[in-house]
Amino acid sequence: MIALEKGEYIVREVRKHWFFVLTRAVMYGFLVLLPFIIYPLLMISLPSLSTSDSNYLSTFFALYPLWLLLLLVTFFLFWTNYYLDVWVITNYRIMDIEQHGLGNREISEFRLENIQDLTIKVPGVIATFFDFGDVHVQTAGDKREFIIPDASHPEEVKRTIADEHDRVMEKLQHQRRSV
Repeated sequence: MIALEKGEYIVREVRKHWFFVLTRAVMYGFLVLLPFIIYPLLMISLPSLSTSDSNYLSTFFALYPLWLLLLLVTFFLFWTNYYLDVWVITNYRIMDIEQHGLGNREISEFRLENIQDLTIKVPGVIATFFDFGDVHVQTAGDKREFIIPDASHPEEVKRTIADEHDRVMEKLQHQRRSV
């Protein structure tokens, strides 16, 4: 999937924190049970429906598998987007791979020597407790700021990028001195 240059290797892959998958899974779990909550409430609040209860119950059980299929497809799309949205940090560059739907992918990249600033933002108590946050990388290129939203272990990601940036800059300075 990723074409690496000669001598280039992957240092780290960064994705959104698992907390976002968990919150979405809990939401989908609630949506799976939602018809079982709504149906009895409808029967209580609209007594005229309960007189022909068997028709509504059979319709409910006929439509419920379609509801489950819809939820399964939307969760699959969410999971695909989560799994394929990745930042790849190599010893030469950073690649931002963003998946938009099933067949649409955007890949941006920048060289480590173009980094001008690294910032992390950890928004609140939950992010601090679960150790996730945004990593902002400012570059000298066309797209000036790259953001890794809700990255796992943002401090470690920042340290990895900074260490690789320092290594590249030392190598470039050494090459300039030897010329």
